[in-house]
Amino acid sequence: MDDAVKTAALALIDKERSRLEQVLGRLSADDFGRPVFDAEWGTEPWTAKDLVGHLSGWKVQTLALAERQRSNHASPIPADRMVYQELGIDVEAFNRDEYLARRALTVSQIVEEHRKVHDRLRVALGALAPDQLLGGPGVGELRQWVTMALLIHPRTHRLHLIDAFDLTAAR
Repeated sequence: MDDAVKTAALALIDKERSRLEQVLGRLSADDFGRPVFDAEWGTEPWTAKDLVGHLSGWKVQTLALAERQRSNHASPIPADRMVYQELGIDVEAFNRDEYLARRALTVSQIVEEHRKVHDRLRVALGALAPDQLLGGPGVGELRQWVTMALLIHPRTHRLHLIDAFDLTAAR
């Protein structure tokens, strides 16, 4: 795998993060407490704060997987595998537990946690060998576990925020 392809793929991750940060920057403190979409898993409707916490929770898991890859000089994860498959996570239970675990955090704590875990994850991904990161069916040749965690999942929730707060110019 070519280092230029890896650099381009990481640039896609940086671009999506920047887009999410732009949307978050347009929200007021009150906006973070407003519902974005209906309840799931028997909880109250999810707020903007809940969505950011949800993204953080999944990025923590993705970071664990990236660090495992790097520290063990592991063989690449199969190209089409997702984080939850690789780590044996029950998605519904994980989402519910993460939602409940972050409810008491403040907006600033949630946003800061997201930034920190993303920064650590980005460094960890940059340290992976190209064949551990690339060679998949994902955008920019990224393996699916990276594509979903750092492009598709954040983009989906970024669009939820844009729609909920009528930020169409931020698309």
